[in-house]
Amino acid sequence: MRLAALTLAALLSAATAPAINVVLDYTYDSGSFFSTGTANGQKARATVKAAADYFSSILDDSFARVQKPNDYVSTAPNSPNAISTWNWSIEFENPSTGGTVLIDNPVIPADEYRIYVGARNLPTSTLGFGGPGGGSRRSSISYYFPSQLAEIEAITEDFFAAVDRRGEPVGEFGRWGGSLTFDTVGTTWNYDHTVAPTSGQNDLLSVALHEIGHTLGFGASAEFQGLGVGNFFTGLEATAANGGSNPGITVDKGHWTNGTISTVFGGSASQEAAMDPSITTGTRKLWTALDAAALADIGWDVVTPGLLGDYNSDNLVNAADYTIWRDSLGTGNVIGTYAEWRDNYGASAPASSLAVPEPGSLVLLLLAGSGWRRRC
Repeated sequence: MRLAALTLAALLSAATAPAINVVLDYTYDSGSFFSTGTANGQKARATVKAAADYFSSILDDSFARVQKPNDYVSTAPNSPNAISTWNWSIEFENPSTGGTVLIDNPVIPADEYRIYVGARNLPTSTLGFGGPGGGSRRSSISYYFPSQLAEIEAITEDFFAAVDRRGEPVGEFGRWGGSLTFDTVGTTWNYDHTVAPTSGQNDLLSVALHEIGHTLGFGASAEFQGLGVGNFFTGLEATAANGGSNPGITVDKGHWTNGTISTVFGGSASQEAAMDPSITTGTRKLWTALDAAALADIGWDVVTPGLLGDYNSDNLVNAADYTIWRDSLGTGNVIGTYAEWRDNYGASAPASSLAVPEPGSLVLLLLAGSGWRRRC
């Protein structure tokens, strides 16, 4: 698949009709971090939703619906029915407990990418982790007449392709979704995506973008790992976005090399890549051209959002966005540019609407770190 127009838009704007709908599911959230009864809980939900909406706005794939097919019944005179059946299940880590969740025969609508979200106490210096979920599919085939076999095989092929790859071509990433969790103990959060973090705060928006990136397969899929050769990532789009050189990756092939620099996706501001393994406390990291290129390399159709200068994800370029840009000056992590904000002042965009696993796999990435540069 292709990566389109890497240099044309700013982060956190919304497309009018996203092809992929990143849906957040709080079914397994059992703590207070995302409680709708608290101000911080409401802000936390809004911030993670802003990150999910961002990915909905730049992912232009069309994913197949995943649903258990109806049983196929074959009959013959004076004989019992022969029944072919198909089943599937998803498996992921409970984001609030760390236990394993297994769900049999869920229905995943077309173009939906479902992420189960929660929070709990994570290891020291770990701000969050996430990854694509796993699952399995199976069939039991029984029929009387050879003429029925072709129909049964077609059902099986379509179902397995939807489960394994969401109908995408072989070799391209396609899953039902995944899970992500955030730390609840020992982390001072900036819960509010509409304002920049202050000194001593860890930015929830930055961590959400990073961890959702992992759920989409960055560093946590066979497609990504297969492009890692030694200490480098060999994807063509990422190489082009990195000035023609293969970008460096960590030993586990899960992140860019720490300190990797790119530009904000759709903008011109230089920034440390969102998908390197750490973030400096008190700063915000947006999605970069290099991060977007890696998603294209593993099979996503990536397009650019369309509202320059909207730095707080409210679909309007106004004074609030200027404040975020101004407050980021001198932090070493400047968000956007004054010219970009000035030239697009008053612009607006409509909000976007919200609405597969390898057999037997469960991929959840835990990231550790230390010191004042917190890992995420």
